[in-house]
Amino acid sequence: MKNLFVVLILVAVFLVPAVSASEYSQTNVLPAGVFEALSQKVVEFKGVTNLSYNEVSDNKRVSLVQFTVPAGERVDITIYYGSNKSVTGWSENHAVEWIPFTNIPIRTESTISLNGVTKTYDFLDQQPYYDFNFAGYAKSNNESELTGFLIYSGGYGTFDNDLAVFYPVDNIAVNTIYQVDMSCPDSFDAWITTNTAAAVAAASSKSVIDQAWDFINFALDIGSFMLGLFQTLFYWAKFLLWDNLLMEIALYISLTMAFAARNSRGNMEKFFRQFFSDQKKMFEFMIGMWNTFVTLVSNMRGIFRI
Repeated sequence: MKNLFVVLILVAVFLVPAVSASEYSQTNVLPAGVFEALSQKVVEFKGVTNLSYNEVSDNKRVSLVQFTVPAGERVDITIYYGSNKSVTGWSENHAVEWIPFTNIPIRTESTISLNGVTKTYDFLDQQPYYDFNFAGYAKSNNESELTGFLIYSGGYGTFDNDLAVFYPVDNIAVNTIYQVDMSCPDSFDAWITTNTAAAVAAASSKSVIDQAWDFINFALDIGSFMLGLFQTLFYWAKFLLWDNLLMEIALYISLTMAFAARNSRGNMEKFFRQFFSDQKKMFEFMIGMWNTFVTLVSNMRGIFRI
């Protein structure tokens, strides 16, 4: 529980101001739910100059693209979505100021373009060997709540960094990304996150804050279910193993005695052998029930840190 509160505090301190200060909120950054997280996959491309990624045959869709832009170079990207639709863009990174009498850059100019819309931002970098950019889903932070795609820098939304270009797409849940093509004269790295088509569609219009609340509500639902299950099991364990234990033992002894007498047909040795064998089974069953109950209580304590 302490870890959960720490995460929530960090989200509130760092993430909420960044999102509220930005014109757009990134969506589909997290899986739609706990079970969707199990099917998420990240494919890594290291030191490539061209890549074309498509997983339509496995009914997968792209949820996020992360890529580097080498210093002084440009990465072109084409996003394929929906039913044979596409949009092109690019990102480049150039040094514009150096330490005097050296070739060490101290200020770089990064530019992002998508569907002909271009934005530029200056970075004060000590080692601007590459820029770290993203391409994924987003929605506008206004009443219209437009959905679409966003290419943005790694620091978008922090301080005065507004380096992001938005491309509106209606009905984003049925217009998810199924293929990404990228190229650059110099080698670059890329990481493409994929999930099932249903999972990507479910999270395509949900911001990180929306998804965080979904996870919290899911955890609360699971907690309520587990608490109800525990209370039910405790009730029946108390009813069977405490409140009515003597009556159950007396009834069991009576029934097993009658059953042993019927099967023995006057043979006392056979009668006692079967009778005591049945009592042993009953004793082992009761011990097993108590062990199960104690284990369940221990697991509950571990889950809820009681």
